Amino acid sequence: MSTAPKKPNPYLKYTALGSEMIGAVVLGAWAGNSLDTYLEFKFPIFTILLIFVGLTSFFIRLIRALKQDE
Repeated sequence: MSTAPKKPNPYLKYTALGSEMIGAVVLGAWAGNSLDTYLEFKFPIFTILLIFVGLTSFFIRLIRALKQDE
């Protein structure tokens, strides 16, 4: 007797994706701020750069997750 694997709840899946986005932005902001403080930059270049890196990686993850749903 074989049972098909259950599909995950879509609400949980997209909640997890939202949490990943928040985590990517917060981690990028924290790491960038730490680098800017350590290197004594007046303009927060690493903060901005690492936030965009986190958002870019999140959107790549989001696109892959949405393609799996098809």
